[in-house]
Amino acid sequence: MKEIVEEEESLCETISDAPGMVEEIQEDLSEEEFQAWKDEITFDKKQSVAEYYTKIYEKRFEASYEAGYEELQRYINQAEPSVGYAFLAQFLSETPNKFVITTNFDTMIEDALFDFLKEKPLILGHESLSKYLKITSTRPTIIKIHRDMFFEPYNRDGEVKRLAEAWEKALTPILRQNAMIVIGYGGNDNSLMDYLESIEERKPIYWCYRPEDGIPPKAIDLLTNNDYVVPIKGFDEFMLMLSDKLQFKPMVNQKKIEESLIVERAIEYAKKHVEQLEKLYKTLDLQGKEALTKILPNWWAYEVEVDKTDDPDEKDRIYQEGLKAYPKSHELMGNYATFLKNIRKDYDQAEKYYKKAIETDPNDADYLGNYAIFLHHIRKDYDQAEKYYKKAIEANPKHAIHLSNYAQFLLATGNKEKGEKYLERAFNALDETDHPLALELWFYRLAHFPSYRQTAQAELDRLLEMGYRSIEWDFTPNIERAIADGFDDPGLLKRYAERISEEKHDV
Repeated sequence: MKEIVEEEESLCETISDAPGMVEEIQEDLSEEEFQAWKDEITFDKKQSVAEYYTKIYEKRFEASYEAGYEELQRYINQAEPSVGYAFLAQFLSETPNKFVITTNFDTMIEDALFDFLKEKPLILGHESLSKYLKITSTRPTIIKIHRDMFFEPYNRDGEVKRLAEAWEKALTPILRQNAMIVIGYGGNDNSLMDYLESIEERKPIYWCYRPEDGIPPKAIDLLTNNDYVVPIKGFDEFMLMLSDKLQFKPMVNQKKIEESLIVERAIEYAKKHVEQLEKLYKTLDLQGKEALTKILPNWWAYEVEVDKTDDPDEKDRIYQEGLKAYPKSHELMGNYATFLKNIRKDYDQAEKYYKKAIETDPNDADYLGNYAIFLHHIRKDYDQAEKYYKKAIEANPKHAIHLSNYAQFLLATGNKEKGEKYLERAFNALDETDHPLALELWFYRLAHFPSYRQTAQAELDRLLEMGYRSIEWDFTPNIERAIADGFDDPGLLKRYAERISEEKHDV
């Protein structure tokens, strides 16, 4: 594991507009006062403002430090991660390199991790949190030695003279075991530079610099013969080259934007949101359902109308009407197919609409999975069923229902070893609130794995006693396989199957 020390060119140049603050100071002071202040801090506008940031900030907001914090937050809220941060997020997520030390207060790194990869990093934005810094961490960890923007960040000269003792204690073991990559940092912070100089037996530092800027003088004083200087064009360019070297999957597909990793993750997140709303819909009364239609897609209004009636002919009419209004709604196609299969028993028409839904949206795991169940239980076409079970899982590898359905298929067709692996994956992906699916999974363990018999029965009894059911789910193939494999009490399985799949109106 390596350590990466990163600061985006300098906060004062990119976010808080230090040059602008100098101009504001000049406007507030007389010419003599402004010159006296510059002489006092030995400031020359031709020099980098980064070196004088704390002194500039202290002067600009000497009347109200609260106003300074508010100004910082305003700038930070407007800032967005550059493309280099997307590569940095991949680097932290997909390699053993998990630590970032930064003197910045912004949220660029954590924003990139969540926006691009849905990663949730550990953010240590105050020295009092340093005790949570663990060298064995497997989670991206952002160490803000000058505090987070919400915890009174260090901006004044006296605050950055020495690193907090808590940080020194927490960082030393990590820096003794991990090399550091330093990017976009001018060494203008005495607290960090003095601390790095004080560490004995530290690992090498790889100090990246832009040739046009030269190696920072303070870096020259710090680095030894065991360290390295690395000329780079800039932060974004360096992270791009590193990403290419490590062969990360590209975040953006220039030819097909919709197939970009970023877009795929966003769609996955949106689908999960809709999925949760659909699940919520099933628990609501009529008034709640009608309220929910206002935030769900337009086609959903027809689904609400379908649920209002118990008449199969009326349901059929509403689906047909909906498909006329929204002929490209793969959602209505898929739901209509399930209606035709389960209620009408019109299997040819059901298959027609399953295929139309998949043709309209070939990457939707639900349609692929439902069609696999149709092929498995209705057509008995096991080769094709397995093909579509696999496609469903490929489309959504962490979806517990699709993993469970494939596990059921494998176990029912005698592939016990592979079935056990997918059953375990389904348990790992199981939402703790999905009790119907939990019933199915424990039934499979009861039927096919004798070592789980006692535990499985206890879990099934507990869930059934609480009133949960998996209505109309067909366990017949698994019961038949269990009997063929020598299960000693077929009646037990049949009784559990009946209880699990029966209607329970008081749930």
